[in-house]
Amino acid sequence: MRNASVVLANRAVWRNQLFSLNYPISLEIKLMKSTTTTLPRQKCWSIASSIVLSCVIAGCGGGGSSAPPEPATYSVGGNVNGLASGRSVVLQNGSGDGLTVSANGSFVFATKVTSGTNYAVSVKTQPVGQTCVASDSQGVVSANVSSIVVACSSQPVLKALSIVPTEIRYSQSTDQLVMTTDSANVLHIVDPNTGTDRTIDLLAQPKRLQLSPDGKLAAVLYGSVVDLIDVATAKRIRSSLLNSVRSDVLLFNSGEAYLLGGDQWSGTPGFINARTGEVSTPSVQYAAGTYWGYGQYGLVADKIDSLVTISTGLSPSKLTKLTYDPTSPIKPISSGDWPYHGAYSGSVPIGFNAKQSLVFTQSGLVAYTSSMKFAAYVNVSKSLRSVSASADDTELLVVQADSAQPDRYSAQYDVIDPTLLLVRSSVPFPQIEGGKSYGGAVFHTVQQRRVAVLRSGDATQPARAKMWTYVF
Repeated sequence: MRNASVVLANRAVWRNQLFSLNYPISLEIKLMKSTTTTLPRQKCWSIASSIVLSCVIAGCGGGGSSAPPEPATYSVGGNVNGLASGRSVVLQNGSGDGLTVSANGSFVFATKVTSGTNYAVSVKTQPVGQTCVASDSQGVVSANVSSIVVACSSQPVLKALSIVPTEIRYSQSTDQLVMTTDSANVLHIVDPNTGTDRTIDLLAQPKRLQLSPDGKLAAVLYGSVVDLIDVATAKRIRSSLLNSVRSDVLLFNSGEAYLLGGDQWSGTPGFINARTGEVSTPSVQYAAGTYWGYGQYGLVADKIDSLVTISTGLSPSKLTKLTYDPTSPIKPISSGDWPYHGAYSGSVPIGFNAKQSLVFTQSGLVAYTSSMKFAAYVNVSKSLRSVSASADDTELLVVQADSAQPDRYSAQYDVIDPTLLLVRSSVPFPQIEGGKSYGGAVFHTVQQRRVAVLRSGDATQPARAKMWTYVF
């Protein structure tokens, strides 16, 4: 009814609605600006103690009812700019499916959005070596959206570093660099984007540093003792006695680890639960020997449930593979070495490609992890300090060791063809404070940018030497 109200205890009801009162009421029906009267051609009812009034206009027309119309839907999209050639960015609207964009220009999500609902576009996966940011990316849909802008850039981040690291690792889960140094018994966990350096006092001078595959845990080996470190909190979880002198510790995400090296010719590895300190011996006829005074070194290939190791000090040196039960790593499934005994000389494994189908060694030799057969020699003139692959294996970077420079840092990094395993190009590290810089390692970050540990000032300028982290 229009221009009328029902007054209940001096309170007006201006539209059809439900109400209830728990006390007596007086009931009046008024016309706007008129005296009390009964509305013409309308009727009102009260029902029970909770009063319901319904005013029905006599003579209202109407026919059969019909279902309400479907709500309108609209597209969500925008434009990408600054994306480097050959790179891709994955966008996401809310929790929906990802949209891969491989070129600058307009984009539209395949799934339309109902009018009146929210949209929120974000960058799900960054392109290799770049950072993309979405703007004007949230709102309520009332028409087709085409105003979202995704801007990609490769602005570098340079931060001073207070130490000269000896071993350098990168943690994927925390986006942090984990490093040891010869100058102090301290473990450094450094955020390369902010320069924040968290430290843990160590028990002695470390002999080996390794991370779990997910980067959440670190193992610091002192020879006959190992520390288990929580990288996220920068706290020591436990220190454990190994009952033997070891040369390497290959850590799993669980906190368990294989222990390599020892003073026996058998080369049989040990095993420890570094969370509890329980030490045991796996039941395996390990294919690698060892030689006292040198040691065994290796890496965990968690995507193929294997260890790849080498025994140094033996001639010929050979790569060895141990496959384990992923549900219980202490249970080896098989062990074997490569089929060469003198034709090729192995060296310490230092990295894999992203799929872990290839293992790279310090000498530049590359082997297939499936068969341990020779794949290639990377055509570099010096030994390798570091190897890193992008998540999609389209970019492979190595840093060589330059014996003419302090700490054997190199003035450049090399871009390797991921298929042919030959050097595509050599890229100098950036100028810092007006002079050259030299790199000790390069890693691909979780955002698929690159991070390097650099030193400025060459061998002829020791007074100018400074350490840096560099995200680019």
